Amino acid sequence: QLEDGQILVTGMGECASRGVRKGDIIHFENALACVKSTLEMAEEQSRVAIHEIHLVVTGGHIQSVINHGNVPVESGEISREDIERVMEVGRTLSLPHDRAVLHTINQHFYVDGQPGVIDPVGMEGTKLSVDMLIMHGIRNRVKNAVKLLKSAYVEVADVAFSGLCSALAVLTPEQKESGVIVIDLGGGTTDYLVYGGRAIACAGALAVGGDHITNDVATGLCIPISQAERLKVEWGHALKGQCAANQTVSLQAESGFQSKHVNLADLHTIIHARMEEILWMVKSEI
Repeated sequence: QLEDGQILVTGMGECASRGVRKGDIIHFENALACVKSTLEMAEEQSRVAIHEIHLVVTGGHIQSVINHGNVPVESGEISREDIERVMEVGRTLSLPHDRAVLHTINQHFYVDGQPGVIDPVGMEGTKLSVDMLIMHGIRNRVKNAVKLLKSAYVEVADVAFSGLCSALAVLTPEQKESGVIVIDLGGGTTDYLVYGGRAIACAGALAVGGDHITNDVATGLCIPISQAERLKVEWGHALKGQCAANQTVSLQAESGFQSKHVNLADLHTIIHARMEEILWMVKSEI
């Protein structure tokens, strides 16, 4: 981090994801090899040794819930201490033993039932309340992700929900003010986060993503997964009617499948159907 608060990226590492499905680890050693390769590449580019990382997690198990907290205002005038007390109450939520809290984010305060108060310090009142957004996930799945990084000999400074990180990275203050939804479509998961009423209204993740589109293309066109992925990347479109009705792409014989000509209109129809379903799933969640 620079003196003016800006972040300077000095290196980057990436590799094809292995050992992970729908955001969850399914083969520890394969995932570990992928992490080590990525860290080594980032270290080589930046010419620094990485000892500590910030880990972002996703998965269909991540959910959010709003908890309401109340405290009495003993002095009649709301102080910073009152805010700390009510936020502590708002963070206190009884979750199943297998769930772990990822984030607690205050939405709005209430003073004697008056909603939408942003900063109540100095206001007169007898009762202070808060709506607290609590994001949580399955404890062992988060712990396994942390264990993976520790097995690569790096410490985890903090764990965050990737959908929240995406929103913080791309949204402007004006977008947050007016209300907006960020949808981060990944390979095995789709993260979403909604700003409404000047606060994060809800957030979560679905265990469906781009890999499902690839599988649909492979099944619908009777082609191998490798060709389906290439078709999706090079010729895919989420909207129908974006090509001539008779436009085709030739595919070579591969992996026991015969060579064939694929109609791009069929490809776009398949992709459109799955994308429409994913977006409807997000809409039903929010």
